[in-house]
Parts: sequence; structure tokens; C-alpha cells
Amino acid sequence: RLELEVYEIAEGVLARRPGDIRSMKNRALAAGLLGDIAMRRHDTAKAAEFAQRSRTAGEDLVRFNPSDLGSWQHLIRGREQIAEIMFQQGEVDAAIAQSRETVALAKDERLKSSLDSMLEDTWYALAWGEAELGRREAAERTFASAAKAGEVSASQWAKDNPIRDLTTIRIAMSRARLHFLLGDHQRAFDESMAVGLDLESRPQLRDDARARQFYNNLTHASLIVGGESALRLGQFEEAEKLVRHRQGLPPLSFGNAEANAARDKVLLAQILAAQGRGADAREVLAPALEYYRKEKEAGASGTDFSMDYARAVFVSAISQESDPRGVAARRAALADAERQLATLSAEARQLKGAREVTAWIGSARGS
Repeated sequence: RLELEVYEIAEGVLARRPGDIRSMKNRALAAGLLGDIAMRRHDTAKAAEFAQRSRTAGEDLVRFNPSDLGSWQHLIRGREQIAEIMFQQGEVDAAIAQSRETVALAKDERLKSSLDSMLEDTWYALAWGEAELGRREAAERTFASAAKAGEVSASQWAKDNPIRDLTTIRIAMSRARLHFLLGDHQRAFDESMAVGLDLESRPQLRDDARARQFYNNLTHASLIVGGESALRLGQFEEAEKLVRHRQGLPPLSFGNAEANAARDKVLLAQILAAQGRGADAREVLAPALEYYRKEKEAGASGTDFSMDYARAVFVSAISQESDPRGVAARRAALADAERQLATLSAEARQLKGAREVTAWIGSARGS
């Protein structure tokens, strides 16, 4: 309600003073947040509408004042939001194309200075999207551009500023995630563990508040990629240790906290089930299943949600006992996981997450 009021006030001011920069920025920010709220409420149509308004507001800002890099930041944010909504709607190739158009802004003739640091996140997301689709060569080329943008971003901080070092460490951590998405699990495990050790050896990098948050996010990332990779390598005890270590950290500073917590529980439950500890797995998994069911009833249907929910139901299946009641529950859960995957678009079913759950279901049926 308050953000809609901001948006309407900004529109009213611009109707009288079309060149009012503050109001143009307010309009862009308000549209972006309204789009985020709509996505959290599972209203994709409304989210897409506000994302387009955010992009248009960014384009107006750049057209009016291209020498201000802040104007470009608004345009990039609006474009990234559109790409994310496309992805969640199953339009994976369109989302990648949108991101390609966004990074191409770096060559815009109106620019007076580099956009590299502002495009760092977009480059990473683009590389990961291509990797999830198994497009190795394209993903590796894109990651090279992402790493270059990260180096430029790091160089903008003073040499004694911890953000500089953390931005460089982020490149290494992102490379580990790239290899995980490409299926190079041993390499991803080794790289993510190396990042974790690097962070542990430099506790001084978390001395101030902003650096502490960045440090914590990178530590989370190393444990997530390490734990997921260890699971796929069959190193279940190591995977459990990494996941439980992560549970003791402060929460991530971004994303949906409930969704992040649910993913953590699903991963830990899968690791426990793989060790034959079905009862423990079911106990850990129960709150995550409740969360996903509640969200589905509220209208959740995005690509990430569908893959996450399908994985949770699959883990429920492999956590069941071997008695007749457990076998029946296992079969029902596997069928439920398949139904959830069937809601994905043909493009989304080619993503690593969907392909893996499909393979896991097949293996579980065979056993």
C-alpha cells in the first residue's frame, strides 16, 4: 500500500514536471518493489506488469540523464526483474535472451564510463542459467566475462578494504557453483572447500558490518555447494557435517528466508535418507513439506518452486519405511513428485534441478 502510494505520487509529480529526476528514480524503485511483492504473493501477471514499468522508468532515466550511472542501475534492475519473471514462468530461453540484452548495455554509445561492476550479478546469473541447461561452452565463455566484471568491481575498492578481497573470493566461489551446475561435482566440492578454508584463514575480512554480511553469504555458498556436491559424490557424512555447520550461521542477507530454510531442510533430509536414517529424515523434512504445501495452496507455481517441491516430495518418498504402509507412501510420493515436475515447461524440464529429480525418481522406482 505504501509503495503504491509512492508510485502514484511520483507519477503525479512527473505529470507536472516531466524532468524531475528524484521522482523518476522514486517511480523506478517503487515499480521494482511492487513487482517483488507481487512475486512473493504469487501474482505473476501483476509482477510482470510492474517489472515492465520498472524497466520503462529506467529507460526514461537513462534517456534523460545518460551520464549518471545511477540511472543505468535502475534500467539494469528492471531488466533483471523481467528476466527472473520469465524464468519463473518457464520461459527459460527468453530469460537468457533478456539477460544477454542486459549485458549488451555495456556497449551502449551513450555511456561515459564502464558498467562492468553493475553487470556483475547479471553475468553470473547468465552463466549459471546456461550451465543449468548443460550448455558448457556458452556457460564457460559467459563466466569469463563475469569474472572480468568481478575483477573490475573489486578494483574499485581500496586495497585495505575487505570488500575488495571478498569480491575476489566471490569469483572463486561462483566458479565452484558453475562447475556444480555443469555436473563436475568433485571439482565443485574441491573449489568450494578451498573457498571455505580461505575465508576461515582471514577472519579480519568480517570486521565491519557490510563486510561481515558479505563474508557470511560467501561462507553459506561454500557450504551449500560443498554439501550438495558431497551428496552427489556419495560422501554422506561429509555432506551432513557441512549442512549442519551451515545451520549455525546467521541467515543469508537476501532471498526468501522461509524458502531458504525449506531448501536446507530438504537437503539435510536427503542426506539422512541416503544414510538409511529414514525416521530422522522425515522429522527434518516435515516443516519443509508443510511450507511447500502452504505455498502451493496460495498459488505458488514458479519454476524454482516446482523443482524445489518435487525434490522435497521425492525425499519424502525415499525416507519411508520398507513395510507395506511405507511402500505405499513411497509410491504415492514418487507419483506426486512426477506430477509436480509435469507442471514445468518443456524448457524448464531441461534444467539441472529438474533432470536430476527425474533421474532420482527413476532410480527410486527401480529399487
